[in-house]
Amino acid sequence: RDMEHRGCGQLLGPSIDAPGAWHSQGGQDRIVSSVFEGQRGGYFVDLAAASPVVLSNSRTLERDFAWRGLCIEGNHRLIASLMRERNCSVVHTLISSRAANVTYTENKLGKQGFNHISSRRGAAGGANVHSALPLAAVLRANG
Repeated sequence: RDMEHRGCGQLLGPSIDAPGAWHSQGGQDRIVSSVFEGQRGGYFVDLAAASPVVLSNSRTLERDFAWRGLCIEGNHRLIASLMRERNCSVVHTLISSRAANVTYTENKLGKQGFNHISSRRGAAGGANVHSALPLAAVLRANG
């Protein structure tokens, strides 16, 4: 049975990734489409891309408007599904003002998001260490 996702008026279910479906939580995909007057063939950069479809700010632009783009995601658990289900380039990194290794803890749900990110050295119990790069460096590396 399809379910409405609270707060964004979209149906979650078997037909969620269908042409004409909007996915973002706050209407970001509709706003971009409106600002660019339904332009086809644009380019997006999706920071903290997370799920390939559910609450995605870029999936509709990619699927319905033939945009190309870059999905940047730091959570290792989401990279494979982004690469499998999306046509965009996928980069597994965190974004920071400077290149660094950062320590983070994953949220309790274990699928999306982080509870805490710190540039302090060393990982406490349950924490992970991952590289972070400046956005400009990621864009240069991914043309």
